[in-house]
Amino acid sequence: MRTMKACFIAIFILVVAVSVSTAGSFSDSATSFKPGDKYYNASYLDNCVLYARWLQKTKLPSGLCTLADKKAIIKTSSNPKKGYVAVLDIFTQPADGYCNGKLVKKGTPVGHVAYVADTDNSGKEKSITLYEANNPGHNERKHVLKGKDKSMKDIEKHFNIIGYWKP
Repeated sequence: MRTMKACFIAIFILVVAVSVSTAGSFSDSATSFKPGDKYYNASYLDNCVLYARWLQKTKLPSGLCTLADKKAIIKTSSNPKKGYVAVLDIFTQPADGYCNGKLVKKGTPVGHVAYVADTDNSGKEKSITLYEANNPGHNERKHVLKGKDKSMKDIEKHFNIIGYWKP
């Protein structure tokens, strides 16, 4: 009887721990920009760095070909603000290619950057709004990342944001 009670208590604790760790939810939505939209620029459809630099109107460093290059410019790992550039640990080079005269081999982690257009760190649902280009399968778009009953850190981790470059 004592062993059965101990098993029941252990199972109850496990269920509570799992439900607490999975509380809340994540969601994202994306809207493509079209010709004529304020944030559309056909010149940068295939380059996330040039698009972020164009939106930011400041000097995002050049030579951001690989994830290692992008990690090197991170100035803060949290608390994004409008005008920052998010660095995401997503994407690998699909084929050998050149970036700024440098060979980037197939399979090299290249990462991604996106302009932080807005953040909302209040209330139960927090969000980070990114404007981005050259996210495979998409051209330029508004991408809203949300976490209900989640912290900004949780959202960043879930969507592979590893830090921010701030002007």
